[in-house]
Amino acid sequence: MKDILSAIISLLLAAYSMRLLVPAIRFFFRKNFRRTENENHFISIVVAARNEETNIGKLISSIMQLEYPSDKFEIIIVDDHSDDETVQRVEDMISDEMNFKILRAGANENGKKAALTKGISEAKGEIIATTDADCSLPTQWLQEISSAFSNEELQLFVGPVIYARKNFLSYFFQNEQLAIQVFAGGSPMNDPMFASGANLAYRRKIFFKTGGYANDKYVSGDDMMLLYRVKKKYPAGCRFLHSRASIVHTLAPANWKEAIQQRSRWLSKMKGMKNTALRFTALVVFFSNLIVPAFLFIAVYQSHALFPLGIAALYKMTVDVLLLSLSVPFFGERIVFLTFIPAEIIYPFVSIIAIAMSVRKKMKWKKRVWNN
Repeated sequence: MKDILSAIISLLLAAYSMRLLVPAIRFFFRKNFRRTENENHFISIVVAARNEETNIGKLISSIMQLEYPSDKFEIIIVDDHSDDETVQRVEDMISDEMNFKILRAGANENGKKAALTKGISEAKGEIIATTDADCSLPTQWLQEISSAFSNEELQLFVGPVIYARKNFLSYFFQNEQLAIQVFAGGSPMNDPMFASGANLAYRRKIFFKTGGYANDKYVSGDDMMLLYRVKKKYPAGCRFLHSRASIVHTLAPANWKEAIQQRSRWLSKMKGMKNTALRFTALVVFFSNLIVPAFLFIAVYQSHALFPLGIAALYKMTVDVLLLSLSVPFFGERIVFLTFIPAEIIYPFVSIIAIAMSVRKKMKWKKRVWNN
């Protein structure tokens, strides 16, 4: 039995290494995107916002600092039935000279996907760039996006996203975020496996050609499900935008409860993802994350198992350190090493609770209850 368990753990860690370190090494050696001089595309920035009065000001301020011709982009903010001062906050910050458009979701238009669809339907740009209301954008964001779409064969770009430094949770979950970004950016060039609506750009016509969100039954997944629909129709048409000048900063969860709810929302859409490689990777990562807390628990009650499980835990932590180290040259987030040990111990429990919550029939998000 002991030999069988050791063999299972060895195979699990081998798969963990291959699924994460290979993309991380590829990400490390991948050349940074080099912007070319090209015609500036007209780009529509579309943002769905609900109850973001405390966050949206930073987004608007960063939009005002974008280094892109003002006549070559527009900003569409779609208010998703906010019951705070989100719209008033935006109106107070913008001027008549700015190309802002504020839309309000209709009575039958509920949720982020419906709000985005409304904004995209009214957009004038040939390129749609989406971000979230709690984000801040780099000054050259639109320049990078426009240059990337100079390749006519490419239909969608997944952009890099990290957490803004704010509190312990932002440092804690930065470990997870960097791993996701490195995995996304280190996938084969035309095959990104992850996407975030905080930094996503695609051709407007592709959104409608692939059906938009018309058949999506999950409250979450506006980013991932769109990515996989585009990949299915255009297998070589999606790419990760490996550009430091395009890194978007978003807010980390404000507390543990919000963090768990957010991750349960992300996991709930996995039921709608039909990608075997993605599901396999998720399972490998989940069970590998259990090794360190299992080692600490068993060490107390079964000391004879301490050495083999300790070796496994040490191996897993070494892989994670290498993974983070390979991300530092691009993202520059060395501070993640300060929360590395707590993350290795606590994160598995966060994952377990999030998985348990993701299978519930109903989910609460933004003061609304959704069928899951």
